[in-house]
Amino acid sequence: MTAKKMMVCLALLLLTGGCATLKGIVQKPGIEFVGVSLEHMTLFEATPVFNFKMTNPNPVRISVGAITYNMTVNDRKFVNGVADKGKKIKAGESGIVSVPVNINYLDLFETFTEFNASEQVRYNLSGDMDVGPFQIPFGHEGTLITPKLPKISLKNVAVSDISLTRAKVRLILGIENNNPFAVKLNGLEYGLKLGGKEFARGEMRAVPAVDEKGVSTLTIPMNVNFFKLGRSVYGLLKEASSMYELSGEMKFDIPKLGEKRIPFSQSGSVPVIK
Repeated sequence: MTAKKMMVCLALLLLTGGCATLKGIVQKPGIEFVGVSLEHMTLFEATPVFNFKMTNPNPVRISVGAITYNMTVNDRKFVNGVADKGKKIKAGESGIVSVPVNINYLDLFETFTEFNASEQVRYNLSGDMDVGPFQIPFGHEGTLITPKLPKISLKNVAVSDISLTRAKVRLILGIENNNPFAVKLNGLEYGLKLGGKEFARGEMRAVPAVDEKGVSTLTIPMNVNFFKLGRSVYGLLKEASSMYELSGEMKFDIPKLGEKRIPFSQSGSVPVIK
């Protein structure tokens, strides 16, 4: 067989999968991890893309076939699958082979408290890439940052038109988003105590979206009747500040899963503005 015919044969075999007898002729491509990028991320899911550099030492182009992978997260089995194939690498050159993995954070944690308390998760990715007659193993382990639930707090209580029997009050809630992406709530149910006493309870259906690394405010107007809430509330609203307890549920509309309700609670001292 002439050298030219051998090159053609090698090329055909490498591009179509090859056979075991080629292992003595074809050189095995090299592979190394070069980094991870983020293709997509929301509050409850993400698609990290693991990038590997493959070096082709052969005189013909090679083609990557099926890429199978397994991922463990926090030392337990999490996801496995088959990535897209068809990447071609020219003779004597290197190219990036990417392995995207879809992660659903709701599958990672048993409770929302555990989810919100976690700063990051440990992962171990391993698998094989079919290249010609070779099945090339790859792997990498590291950590991924987990998204954070919005933090809801009471910023201030604004009081106007106060009398011995009633007052107009505006509750100013702050919604803080520490994620590198915008967050949209589908609604908010809340209950508020001032000075240990029940003060307000309600639901907001129109909640503004919070920009990435941003804070938005939510204003709740109220007409307070001291006969219903008690005269002690009058005294609380005359003070410069009050201790508060804010709790409730954040509502999220999650694709394929529908509405999810996540509890929240926050307490502290809030200024009372006249």
